[in-house]
Amino acid sequence: MAGHIGFSLAQVLAGVARPEDEEWWLLWAARTTVREMRRMAREFMAAGPVVAVEDEPHTMLTVTVDQEDVWLFERVRMLGRHIAGPRMEDTLDAMLAEGTTTLLAAVERDALVPFGDAPDEEASQRQWEQELARYRKEAEIEPEFAFHGRQQQVADSNIDAPPRWAGDAMHIDAQLREVAAQLARRDLLLGEAANAFWQADGWRRLGYALEAQYAQERLGMSASSVKAKRTLARRANTLPAVKAAVNDGTLAYEVARLVTEVSVSDTAVEWVSRARERTVKHLREEVSVAQVLARLGVNTMKRPPSEATMAEVAEIERKVITGTEFQHAESQITALAKSPGAGNAGTGGMVGKLDACGRVTLRFRVPVSTRRYYRWLEQAFQRVPRDVGFFRYLCVKFIEVWQPRHPSSEAYASIYARDLYRCTSPVCTRRDVTPHHLRFRSRGGDDGESNVTSLCVWCHLEGVHGGSLRVEPPASAMRWTLGREPHTIVDGRRRTAA
Repeated sequence: MAGHIGFSLAQVLAGVARPEDEEWWLLWAARTTVREMRRMAREFMAAGPVVAVEDEPHTMLTVTVDQEDVWLFERVRMLGRHIAGPRMEDTLDAMLAEGTTTLLAAVERDALVPFGDAPDEEASQRQWEQELARYRKEAEIEPEFAFHGRQQQVADSNIDAPPRWAGDAMHIDAQLREVAAQLARRDLLLGEAANAFWQADGWRRLGYALEAQYAQERLGMSASSVKAKRTLARRANTLPAVKAAVNDGTLAYEVARLVTEVSVSDTAVEWVSRARERTVKHLREEVSVAQVLARLGVNTMKRPPSEATMAEVAEIERKVITGTEFQHAESQITALAKSPGAGNAGTGGMVGKLDACGRVTLRFRVPVSTRRYYRWLEQAFQRVPRDVGFFRYLCVKFIEVWQPRHPSSEAYASIYARDLYRCTSPVCTRRDVTPHHLRFRSRGGDDGESNVTSLCVWCHLEGVHGGSLRVEPPASAMRWTLGREPHTIVDGRRRTAA
């Protein structure tokens, strides 16, 4: 790739250029801006796919609820991951959909203001933002072309010659991992430099109208990518153990990002040690559990959860999925959160004694339209006498509608429920599960639960039967070997090099 073609321009060109006209597109890319190239690409593709379509603007939805509503919402999220998808935004959308169906049936039609006609408390704010956006768009054009014209053209002689990838697969793998480690170090360095630049108000001083414009035109990166690197660098500067692990190549970028989400100075060493012993999938699960327990007022230091804690949380999720969680007045989450003397969540049982009283503020990053719809439906809810709050009402309706529909009677249902309807491979998060006999039936294996696990179609056929993934029984303590030339072994949740 030519040195003057940034990543953003390369993305645009990849969507439209063909071998016969690639040179023409490259010539244009060398003399214009990312914005202008996107416009040209859209015109070229006409009715085809649009290049670099921007998502709807997001905003923050703030909801203050009782502590027990937080526990109830965690139950909804566990179920929602299997129904609506992994994102909190998806679960909230599904809650609103189910709440709308039952709520609107109970509201008098003439008393209900249609959503499209409802007063918009943010209308004036959005009108001002649109006017500001128009001014910014006009202000963007001049500096884009001015600075693009002054960009230093990197001479071919100054570009490092690409390495020659020689040797067998293992040798190239070692080279590739070294390049990945260098990339993580450079990402951290880039984040530190960007933070210094932003503190100096650099993009304004250079005449750019927006942060995103500077990131796109000057760095060839999206604003969100630069922001993620800045966030990692800012957090890593307060966590020497994380920064050292990135610089010595033992933590990759994604792993470091996960660790800094939950670490503080007192727990960074523990999380770095934990990250070295986990696959990315298992580390992400443990970070998620630490965040859930902190939201519940448990393990507020967000220490790495023990295997006993992970098993406890998995059992709660299993009860949510199968419906047994909802057969009692008090949920298992609430009972565990109130149970005394269970010890620290990072080292033993889930919690100590908690007070169920009090109010908690939840914050959701959602599209602007979702926030407006939530407030509109909340106003409609207030017209109907209820003995619960609006947020709890949404949670309860979601559970009532979706819990009975979750599959529970198909073959191997108990196996799938035990494995939380997820592929049990330590490096896979797919949910299109099929049963796999750890000891093949052709070799005397039976259908007992200790001999059957849930694998996605790919891991089952291409992985195990294709020879690149091996797993040994029993299902309660599986030992995984990754690769035809073994490079990683995972015992339970613990990862080691082969």
